[in-house]
Amino acid sequence: MSTRFRLISRLSKSLRDINYAGSRPMSQKLLLRPLCTRYRTPTVQTFNHTCTHSTMAHTTFPTDIPAPTDDGACNHLPGLKLPSIPLPSTAGNTVDISTLAGLTVLFCYPRTGGPNETITEEWNQIPGARGCTPQACSFRDASKEFLTLGVSHIFGASTQGTAYQRELKERMHLPYQLLSDEKLELAQALNLPTFEWQGSKLIKRLTMAIEDGEVIKVFYPVFPPDQSANEVLKWLGTYDGRKNLSTEGENQTTRNMQKK
Repeated sequence: MSTRFRLISRLSKSLRDINYAGSRPMSQKLLLRPLCTRYRTPTVQTFNHTCTHSTMAHTTFPTDIPAPTDDGACNHLPGLKLPSIPLPSTAGNTVDISTLAGLTVLFCYPRTGGPNETITEEWNQIPGARGCTPQACSFRDASKEFLTLGVSHIFGASTQGTAYQRELKERMHLPYQLLSDEKLELAQALNLPTFEWQGSKLIKRLTMAIEDGEVIKVFYPVFPPDQSANEVLKWLGTYDGRKNLSTEGENQTTRNMQKK
């Protein structure tokens, strides 16, 4: 068989295959596509902080909730050296803030609502109670700015258990760890302001800037809660005692915030 005859035979077969494929149903045509077009790499979606419907109720709050007043309950905190109290962390370890070098921001909040929890009007009417999830999200969204301003550690703390806090951390994509003061060890040692809710004692909303284990600045009361991080950032911009982090320091801070 000549080379020319073989080429003509192959061309004829290819044309027959094309005509046959054109007469097939669409489901069969798909099978004839090259693998590279049938199995394409899926598009990678980047994460954004837009809240879904299921979390919206906890990431927003009414504009008419009562504002807390400064009752002087935190006046004793500036200059206080923290005692050694290891607290359970959502990373699975314990954290003793008194031993941490550099600048630490610790924000305390009463409690966050669960994903299917209905927020009651009674809770809304407690001054300073509503808005714990928006506060946590404010520190999440500003975490890189805290890094730039020399903050080595960010923690949130409440009297809720670690398992409850871990669910919040994962659901809201928090880049820092939450500490559980379920036994009120830190609250009692520092004489932090608290209030009762349904048989539980909760810490009132406040934020402390702690440097080398010493409280150097207190934000109390905190309102509105979703501006909590911005309030601390504004103060950090004027604080002369801090030191700018080196590149390695920035990397270590990122590891501190994201350590699991």
